[in-house]
Amino acid sequence: MDQQIHTVRHDTLRPILPKTCRFVDTTAVGNMQTQANAHVNRLLTENEACEYLRVRPRQLFNWRMSGLVPFIRIGRAIRFRVSDLDAAVDRMTINPIQPVASAGQTSNPAHGHDLV
Repeated sequence: MDQQIHTVRHDTLRPILPKTCRFVDTTAVGNMQTQANAHVNRLLTENEACEYLRVRPRQLFNWRMSGLVPFIRIGRAIRFRVSDLDAAVDRMTINPIQPVASAGQTSNPAHGHDLV
């Protein structure tokens, strides 16, 4: 059997594609990524940061004074980056999810070693 190779121009390809195939608008994808990055780097006021973290202003103040939460001073105003708040919460996490022990081994946290 002879196989024939056909070259198809882009403008003729669109009508023959099934309706389930879609062309991706790369500019829209780029805009969504830019908006996501802008959200992460957005500066929040103290009240917005409290709402974001769901803590009282005094708690945020204590974390700021103890160095747990980084902040930015703009004149008299205090601002917080969303990414800094997320990183601070990650650092304060007590029990991060641990990987499951492989079959045949059980973990004994009281002794700090694995039993076979």
